[in-house]
Amino acid sequence: MPEKVLADDSSWNHLYIILFDGTPVGMTTPLTLVCTATDYFNSIRGVQWYSGRFLLDPIRFLNKDEKDALAFWLEKLKKSIDNHPGIRDITEYDGMLRLLGDFIEDLGGAHGEFNLSISKLGMEHGIFQYLDRPVVGGIEVPR
Repeated sequence: MPEKVLADDSSWNHLYIILFDGTPVGMTTPLTLVCTATDYFNSIRGVQWYSGRFLLDPIRFLNKDEKDALAFWLEKLKKSIDNHPGIRDITEYDGMLRLLGDFIEDLGGAHGEFNLSISKLGMEHGIFQYLDRPVVGGIEVPR
């Protein structure tokens, strides 16, 4: 079993499977946060950025509100992980933060405030807790 992890309280012994209509399409990992499944051919329906074989960069498929909401959620995720106790100073951590920052920038930056869902996905272990609450769709919090 791999040994490298991003945080002391996030191990390879406690992972989450990401399902789409009951079919595994990804999982959490304590080193990269998430990864896609190796085979999810024709398992995702109704998602514009799924080619039938691969997940594509969703940016060109999202409207401005969706980009803003995603950028908000990713910025919140990035800050939460950066403040998480027990984060290890490893190359993968810096790389993940850089990739999150680059994607937020590609989305147009994080501006606006959005609500997180009160419903949780059940991801409560270690750094995965920051993936637990999605953004409530289409509702920007008034300033």
